[in-house]
Amino acid sequence: MKKLFIALFMMTALLCVALTACGKENENNGGGNDTPVTYTVTIAVNNTKYGSVNKTSVTARYGSAISVSGNELTIGDEVVIATPALEDEAFTYTFGGFTGVIKTLTRDIVITAEFVAEEKIPDTFKVTFIVEGNNYCEPVFVVIGSKLIAPSKDPEKQVDSLHEYAFDGWYNGETKWDFDNDIVTEDTVLTAKFRVTATYTEPFLPSAN
Repeated sequence: MKKLFIALFMMTALLCVALTACGKENENNGGGNDTPVTYTVTIAVNNTKYGSVNKTSVTARYGSAISVSGNELTIGDEVVIATPALEDEAFTYTFGGFTGVIKTLTRDIVITAEFVAEEKIPDTFKVTFIVEGNNYCEPVFVVIGSKLIAPSKDPEKQVDSLHEYAFDGWYNGETKWDFDNDIVTEDTVLTAKFRVTATYTEPFLPSAN
């Protein structure tokens, strides 16, 4: 009878050890009572105008490996691909990488696909010549960093009843344009300015001759 009791005690002890070991193994594999078997990875995009991803959410098992190769994000057996938007007239778009990546999935996480917009630099800039509020000639398109050639003929301003005028030069804002040294670095408007060369104390009306 004593031997039977000892045998039953040993079997019970072994069973308890086995159940405890199984419980720990299940817990380590995401199968414990308090640990979910799967987790969710949310794939965000920093700016949807700049690019997109083929999947916005992935569900994978606890312990799944997460890796990145170029524009591909692998989560377990799932692959997320990040694709930049097509370039437009003003910008080109590129993929800048994934942020928030961890090596092993152990919780719900958010991974963000980062896209970058790069402003295009035009090949040429437009230069417009203005005289008295009107276009003096057709706009000129100049290669970036090039010097500008002045119009072949200087504009004139008609005399009025008290003044006569002479052409003073082309101005970019308040700065006179130096055609020998200045280069074009952006779209530019050059305005003709005139200086007074004669002033009359009484109204002067030019003769018809």
